[in-house]
Amino acid sequence: SCLSASGSATTLRYDYLVIGSGLRSGLRSPTPDCGNFATLEDALALRRRMEYLTTLQRRPKVAVVGGGYSGVEIALCVKKRMPSSEVEILQRSSAVLPAAKESNRELAIAALREAGIKV
Repeated sequence: SCLSASGSATTLRYDYLVIGSGLRSGLRSPTPDCGNFATLEDALALRRRMEYLTTLQRRPKVAVVGGGYSGVEIALCVKKRMPSSEVEILQRSSAVLPAAKESNRELAIAALREAGIKV
């Protein structure tokens, strides 16, 4: 479960969860269906997991935690590599790239929309 921006609890079902906060959180993956994204090893593990997800007989769902630069880039890369997947960015802020210039944020939002990524 996670909290929405309004504070209500929501259950999100996914095939793979990527923690792409851009920070070293100290969190390690609690299950094989969850992975951090901070090192080359993490990137290779994500690639292997995406290769597995493409073998499923259904549309894979991927949740990316973090709407900063890392999370946005990961979400776009996942969608590019797995076009049929359902990708969603989960974040604390009301908008992606909260620290970015507005023009950069608008470009990112446009790219996410065009790719069909839910924010």
